[in-house]
Amino acid sequence: MHDVELVLVSLLVAVAGLAAVARAWGVPYPIVLVVGGLVLGFLPGIPEAQLAPDLVLVLFLPPLLYSAAFFANLHELRRNVRPISLMAIGLVLATMCAVAIVAHELIAGLSWAGAFTLGAIVAPTDPIAAATIARRQNAPRRIVSVLEGESLINDGTALVAYEYRQRRLDSRAGQPADGENYEHRALKYQKMVRSVLDAQRGELVRLRDNGTISYEVMHRLERELDLEDERLEI
Repeated sequence: MHDVELVLVSLLVAVAGLAAVARAWGVPYPIVLVVGGLVLGFLPGIPEAQLAPDLVLVLFLPPLLYSAAFFANLHELRRNVRPISLMAIGLVLATMCAVAIVAHELIAGLSWAGAFTLGAIVAPTDPIAAATIARRQNAPRRIVSVLEGESLINDGTALVAYEYRQRRLDSRAGQPADGENYEHRALKYQKMVRSVLDAQRGELVRLRDNGTISYEVMHRLERELDLEDERLEI
């Protein structure tokens, strides 16, 4: 608990200092905060601290969304509902898929389920940073309105996608045992189904050897089994 309090106080001090640096340099503060966070993440000796996900969802996200919603122009949001919807839903889902593909290829041992969960977590943009940078660059008002509207909805899209992944794992593997996580359950489910698929392949070979089915039928059924095997990774 002491480490968590120390990290939170240190972060508040760092945010205040980085915001002052951003004003002095005339750089949008979200950029400075991102760069500063990356630097702090690589500093040695920083204690490890874990925050409960519910705490982040309840404590940090609502003030950001409330601020963006309070200053949003409802008339502009209605006028730009189509591009806002395409970005907040379509672009977030596309980003989630892109992150999942890259993470699955680069991180050894990461399953597709974990990769898509990671994609759902990082896909939505910050609700304040994009609009702030656009204003500082004197972007057209319509672009700023679209960015503000998208940032209000994209978190909902990502949360729905994340919850869908978790519920799909639930439906595959049933209720978890004590201390058993979703990733472990998914691997157990995949192992069980693959054993069934292997048994079916062996039965197809036996039927072919007995003359019950032809080579063509066996190969067609094997392709169906291969497709089912590939679906386990989605």
